[in-house]
Amino acid sequence: MAVERIPPPESGFTTNIASDGEVVAGDQFAPGWRVLTGGDRTTPHRAFGWAMAAAASPPSVSFTYTDQWMRTAEMALLGLLWLAALWITRRPGSA
Repeated sequence: MAVERIPPPESGFTTNIASDGEVVAGDQFAPGWRVLTGGDRTTPHRAFGWAMAAAASPPSVSFTYTDQWMRTAEMALLGLLWLAALWITRRPGSA
């Protein structure tokens, strides 16, 4: 069995592989990740309870995160809530 270490996955990350097997990414599992390998797009499964893994076939494996819009919306909402909290709790200026 051959083991090859690759850099941490980023959305759009692609690496070449030589044979069929299992690819395990040491990044936190999230349902939004998709793995494109051998022309097939699959959803990875949990590995070691927190990482992600998927069956892989040559010539390459690509990781894509499809739920980035959700993270962006959550951060924008959090920013708006902070602005609202700062506005509500502001101190009146001293004269």
